[in-house]
Amino acid sequence: LDVVLAMDNSGSMGLSYDVGSGSSLNASGGVRPLCRAGWLAYIPAFNAANGTNYLPYTNAEANGYCNQREGATGLNRLNALRFSASEFNTKLMRPNPLNNRIALVAWDEFVMSQVGFTNNPNSIRSALNLIYGRAGTNSTAGLQQAQTLLAGSRPSVVKAVILLTDGINGETGDAAETLTNQAAINTSSLTACNAMKAQGTLIFTIGFGAQLANSTTASVRARQFLSDCATGPNGSGQPNANLFYFPAADAAALSVVFDGIVGSLKKVQILQ
Repeated sequence: LDVVLAMDNSGSMGLSYDVGSGSSLNASGGVRPLCRAGWLAYIPAFNAANGTNYLPYTNAEANGYCNQREGATGLNRLNALRFSASEFNTKLMRPNPLNNRIALVAWDEFVMSQVGFTNNPNSIRSALNLIYGRAGTNSTAGLQQAQTLLAGSRPSVVKAVILLTDGINGETGDAAETLTNQAAINTSSLTACNAMKAQGTLIFTIGFGAQLANSTTASVRARQFLSDCATGPNGSGQPNANLFYFPAADAAALSVVFDGIVGSLKKVQILQ
């Protein structure tokens, strides 16, 4: 197996606490080291993307941002993703890590970070710990980078992409503008999905969090996009008919979804 995790790290992933209970503080009452390390790693990339200069960036300042962005209590969507994707990563490598490889693309409005194909689970786990929620949602960025990584995959292996998002492509404060942006990004994203599927790549999609479960036009379109992108019949008008598209309302559901996907991939691997 060569599997690409294309994971949404938009701002809502770091600022939404609707997925269960938890805490950004450690047992002694300080901010978790991974939270602080994530912000220290985040700022140089933010500076490069926006032409700003917030360096030097101290541990104390990073602690402050962790408290501000993750809060003293509450498990945010990004932490739930870190846990479930890390577990998926570990299980994919069993029993023989040399059989399977995994890559990571973290994206928001553009690709924030990536790790090329590796059979070292620690490489992916470390990268997951350092991604942080920022900016808007543009799944085309993540999918096109997944395409690029798959171009370097091994011949004669099962190839798969797992696309996770908690948001609506191109969302702004204006509903009409959001629908216009969303339509354009959905179209370009589906072009990438269809190209990968035409080459035999399996695509699993996950709609994470409460926003994608509501009945607004943008949310309905978002669910349909995820269904259309995924492998299998798109279930037009009824996205849940697609068995490669998974809604996950909270952290517990997300863990179950990732377990189900790794089980499906292992079955495909056995059949191969």
